[in-house]
Amino acid sequence: MPLAIKEKYQQMKPSERPDFTKSSSEVAAEIAQFAQLHQLHVHPSKTPESWAQQVVRIKGCPCVPERLLCPCDEALQDIERAGVCRCLLFCTADRYAIFAEKEVNEGA
Repeated sequence: MPLAIKEKYQQMKPSERPDFTKSSSEVAAEIAQFAQLHQLHVHPSKTPESWAQQVVRIKGCPCVPERLLCPCDEALQDIERAGVCRCLLFCTADRYAIFAEKEVNEGA
């Protein structure tokens, strides 16, 4: 996406964004398939279903406004660089273990 279009898209409110044609169940299935295909985990505090509802409501990525889809094309680049995507939805097994341990410790 050209930079000028990204900047314009970032400034749009969700109600001004183009129509989002996928249902939350379709997005949730794509999230689960993406994780399985790339041997990733979904963050232990999130579910594909709850995240998909946010994606549909916002009409794109809840974290990075210029990203129109979830899973987005940039997620794998994010994960390669940091072990997690920018939204912290997808993570490597190592990062998943850290997140899961942190949740256990915070819940205790």
